[in-house]
Amino acid sequence: MPLLNSTIMRLNEITSQIENKSALTSENEFLIKQIFREINETYSYQIGDSTLKELALFVNSHIRTTDILGRWEAEEFILILPETSKEQAQITAEHLKESIYNYDFKDLTTYITCSFGVVDYEQNEDIDSVIRRSSKALFHAKSSGKNCVKVG
Repeated sequence: MPLLNSTIMRLNEITSQIENKSALTSENEFLIKQIFREINETYSYQIGDSTLKELALFVNSHIRTTDILGRWEAEEFILILPETSKEQAQITAEHLKESIYNYDFKDLTTYITCSFGVVDYEQNEDIDSVIRRSSKALFHAKSSGKNCVKVG
C-alpha cells in the first residue's frame, strides 16, 4: 500500500527530526485521535479495516499538505501540524471531529465518533514525552464522552 508506506516514511523522518530537535519550534502541534472499536465489534474486522483506510483518506483530504497523518496504534492515528498554534490545532481537531461525524462512510449504517487529544511540542522535549502527553489528553477526551476534543 503506497499511501501507507509513504506516510510511515514521513512519520519516521519527522520522528528523526524531532529527536534531533531540528524540525520543530514551539509553534508545532500534535494531535492524536482515536476511532472507536465499535466498528470492528458491530460489523467485522474487514469492514473496520476498510473504514480505517477510508477515514485516513478523508482526513488527508481535509488537512494541509504540510500536515502529516499516520496510523499510530490499532485504532489511533497521529496528526502532526507544523507551524500551527495550539488554538489553531484545537480548531482543526474540532473541524475534523465534526466533518468525520457528518461523513457518510460507504460500509457503515451509522456515524463515526472520534476523540482528539491536542498537545504542543515543548522546546527540548523528546518524542516519548510528547506522545505520553498526547495520549493523556486523548484519555481525558475519551473519558469525557464520545466525539470530544481535549487540549493537554
